[in-house]
Amino acid sequence: MPRPWRSSKNWWPSAAKKGRQEGRRAESGALPGRLVKRPCGALPAALSERFEQLPLARLGALVEAILDLGDVEGLEEWLRRL
Repeated sequence: MPRPWRSSKNWWPSAAKKGRQEGRRAESGALPGRLVKRPCGALPAALSERFEQLPLARLGALVEAILDLGDVEGLEEWLRRL
């Protein structure tokens, strides 16, 4: 019986890379919500969904901006300016 996963020796590195990328993306999308939750309380679902849609570069900028924004309204304004 053929074993398709053994047909290529390159499947493992590409699968591992894809898994790492997906894991980084998921964690990066969750980080802003966790940072804002402590000072501002629970966020509206729509706002959390916007975090998840941002590219990684914007998420990094958002994490830095959260330290200066102070409240949910400031965060919403920052997202509107994108």
